Order: sequence, then structure tokens, then C-alpha cells
Amino acid sequence: MGQLDVLASAFREGGLRPALAVHRLLRRRSLRYAIAAAPIEASIPIEDVCTELTRLGDEVARLGIGPACRVAMRRWEIDPVVVVHPRVWDLMEESPFLAFGNHVTGLEAAVFSSLAARPDLYHLAGTFVATASPGLASVLLTLDNAADDAPAAGRPLRERMLRAVEEAIWPRPADGGGPRRNLATLRRAADLISGGAGVHMFPAGVMHPGSPWQPGLGWLVRRLRSEPAGDVPSVVPLVYGMSDAHLAASALFRRRPWIRALARAVVELSGPMSLYAPAPVRVDRLGIGPHSTSGEVTATLHDLWRSAHAEAARAIPRWRRAPAVLGMR
Repeated sequence: MGQLDVLASAFREGGLRPALAVHRLLRRRSLRYAIAAAPIEASIPIEDVCTELTRLGDEVARLGIGPACRVAMRRWEIDPVVVVHPRVWDLMEESPFLAFGNHVTGLEAAVFSSLAARPDLYHLAGTFVATASPGLASVLLTLDNAADDAPAAGRPLRERMLRAVEEAIWPRPADGGGPRRNLATLRRAADLISGGAGVHMFPAGVMHPGSPWQPGLGWLVRRLRSEPAGDVPSVVPLVYGMSDAHLAASALFRRRPWIRALARAVVELSGPMSLYAPAPVRVDRLGIGPHSTSGEVTATLHDLWRSAHAEAARAIPRWRRAPAVLGMR
């Protein structure tokens, strides 16, 4: 077993804490590993980011999802511009909803959760998130990696790196049961929403710009339309204006001051970290036919998100100067 395999195995078996311990051990004992890790650690504060993720999980378990994310955002010195329709604020108080949006940096879920005061907010996320920080397990509805293999050759370096990390920490189940378990998770999400909870998800499932939205979103909305509920759930498209520069400009990079300074300069030119949410739409008012497929419903919701994206361009200053943050091609 190679050194990276040992590291990935430690993560899959115990999460970030044992993986960090193995990383430190390999760095001390293997010159080859230390040399390979040095340029990555020079630009990315791996240990700081991992420590903060485990700390966030501990705080979620102790404080709840909303308060914990607000504490973390202050600690990370993240203060996004938030432009949210008044009915979304009302919805987030206690009504059932399904929120969905683009996924670029990994900060999106924390930003959204920081707006919530309710305890019944859940996130659809890969199984690796619960593995990384077990304290988050109570607010996660976990999904196996059931995506089709896609060639990485010819893709941008960032995407190739993300795919390599994804394959190491979120491998496709060898038993072939991923789709079955994922369907059960979507049923659980529908039951929670029908019972009055809020659920947040990323329809693409990955942080690869331009990745297609998966039909699971449409399946979930079709399920919500068919299930009786006291309050009719609503969908909320979320447009996240975030980029790698916004991440690097945060206090997560405080021990990489030159990178943080450069990132702040980029953010000053391109525009602030942002979250935009238009008026929510009840699932029974989406104009979806009774025989619409999950793929067709997902396409309808993607169109709804694109309309929100166009509104965000008008509502948030300098948005048009930062198209890369939208994850669009």
C-alpha cells in the first residue's frame, strides 16, 4: 500500500483527526512524502482547514447548526453580502423547504446555515463529510458516490485535483449498492421536509464547474408534490457568489499571509462573497405535470436557478465582474 493509500485509508476509517496524525508521521519519516507535500502545504493550510472542520463539527454537536456556523463565520472572518427575499426569511423560521444552489468552494453550506435559527435544518452531502467530522452527522443526510466515471485528462488543473481527492476520500462503493442507499436517503429527506423541516442540497453533487445537475433533485421535488403535508413545502434557489479567492481571503489562510493578501486584492477587484435568494416557490406552483420525469423536473428547477442568477447580477454590486464564482461555463 502506498503512502497516499495509507493516508486515505486512515481518513475513511476514522476521519480527519487520524488522517492528520498519519500525515504528520509520514512527513517526519518519509523524505519523499515531505518533498511532495511541501509545495501543497506552502499554498494551502491543510492542517488549519482540517482542524477548523473538525472544530465546526464539535460546535454543531454542542450548539446546533445555525449558532455553530455563525460562530465559525466570525472566527473565519467571513462576512458575505446576503440579499434574500423577505419571504425566504419567513420560510426559514419554521416552514418546510428545499433549498438548492451552486457549489464552488465548500463554504456554501456554512454560509446558508449561519442564517438559520431553527434546529431542523439538514444537508444532503457525501458520506465523506460525516466521516471527516462526525459531529456534523446529526445534520447530514449522506449520499454515496454513485456518479459515472468521467475522464480527467484535458480538464483544468483545479478540477483534476478535486477529482483525485474525491476518488481518495469518497470512493464508489464496491458493493454496487450506492444508488439504492441514495434513494433511501432522498426518501428520508422528503419525509423530513413533509414533516416541516428544511433541507439544503447541491444538485451537481460536486465542486466541478459546469457539472450537470443530477436527477435526484427532480425526484425529491416530485416526491414532495405527491406526499400529503400540513404545510405545502417550497423550493428556494440559492445563487452563491463565491470563489477560491474568497476562501483564501478568509482567516482560514491567516498563516499564509502572502496568499491571503493576494486573494484579498482579487476579491477587491472581482466583488464580495455573496448569497442571493429570490422569492420561494411552492412545489404545487412549479408548473410541473403529473407525468414529468425526474430529469425534466430537475431541468425546470435549473431554469428557476438561472433566473435567480440573472436577478443576482442586478441585485449585488459588481456581480457581472465576477462570472467565475457562479460555476457557469
